[in-house]
Amino acid sequence: MKLQEAYDILSKNSNRELKAEEVSYIKQKRGQKNKGSTGLYVEHICGIPPGPQTLDCDDGEIKSFKVEYKSQQGCVAPGELLRVTTISTKATATFVEGQPFLESRFFKKLENVLLEPVYRPAGVDVSKWMLHEPILLRYSNPEDRWFYDLIERDYNIVQKRINEAIREYKSGQRIERDMAQSKRGTRYLLKREDRYTDSFVLKKHGGAADKPICYDGITLIHGSMAFMLTTSLVKKVMEKKGFYSSRGVQ
Repeated sequence: MKLQEAYDILSKNSNRELKAEEVSYIKQKRGQKNKGSTGLYVEHICGIPPGPQTLDCDDGEIKSFKVEYKSQQGCVAPGELLRVTTISTKATATFVEGQPFLESRFFKKLENVLLEPVYRPAGVDVSKWMLHEPILLRYSNPEDRWFYDLIERDYNIVQKRINEAIREYKSGQRIERDMAQSKRGTRYLLKREDRYTDSFVLKKHGGAADKPICYDGITLIHGSMAFMLTTSLVKKVMEKKGFYSSRGVQ
């Protein structure tokens, strides 16, 4: 399936109530404690069989994300970080060692991507979930280049930050007591002087309670991690695509 085909299917199925069989499908996946039940539902709508394929479509990826209604702003907005990809310890080392953005798995997942907002606020029954209009981003589209330029900028900042911290640790400028340590034993380094990157964060692969690996200067030392788009970046995408505004959903 091509990404445009998936876009057309999701557009036709947006802003409607879920069918009974769709509700049953989602509840079944959630009952199996599958954390990707929303993404599996979106693939199910498109007719994409679940599997280990690198990309959901022949020419790109589909990424669903949670949106909620913000009563104060009177609009729908992102409600969580959007996970792009998880990379292994070996791939993490490649990233730390200077892998260019355009060669990264992170970029490959976003080069041609369909973002699907799913209304599913906390405490609301699955039957009340709803798909909103999908958003298509392509690296080849000049109008979308701001998105990739922003991510590449922060990718390079984070990569540089990690290497600076590692060099300082190895040279003795930092000692173990300077490092916070999570319950899982993953070590972090804090560089307070660095600016906050506003497009993505790195988090240890695992549950929602995990602390960010590289967030506001907290730096990964070892272990696998996941690239996550921030809600502020996804909100900006929605604004530019005419979805999010102070006047409500477009």
